[in-house]
Amino acid sequence: MLQRIDGVESSFLSQLNQYADKPGLTVILTGQPQQSERCAADRGVRSRFHQGGTAARVVEDRLYRDVAHRLKDAGYAVLHHEVKDEPAEAVAAVLLDAMLERLGQHSD
Repeated sequence: MLQRIDGVESSFLSQLNQYADKPGLTVILTGQPQQSERCAADRGVRSRFHQGGTAARVVEDRLYRDVAHRLKDAGYAVLHHEVKDEPAEAVAAVLLDAMLERLGQHSD
């Protein structure tokens, strides 16, 4: 994703990754750009990709949604979860349930 933010074409990235093993599950979390910006600010700016304000978050959101569709279309197992006002524990529970389901197990 970071390469796409830097302007690298998705077709070039596909060529680079064509021989890589497919992951068992790709997890993509998206949310409203303003919310994502607040979360990054609360955690602290750790890289240049956390800078750029809401405009950068809008681009990031669009690219993550695009890659989720591209990976699904290419046959990858993708869990795309829209984070709303959920606390981190609730998001983690959704992810855990999805992973356990893939493994044929159930959470209690």
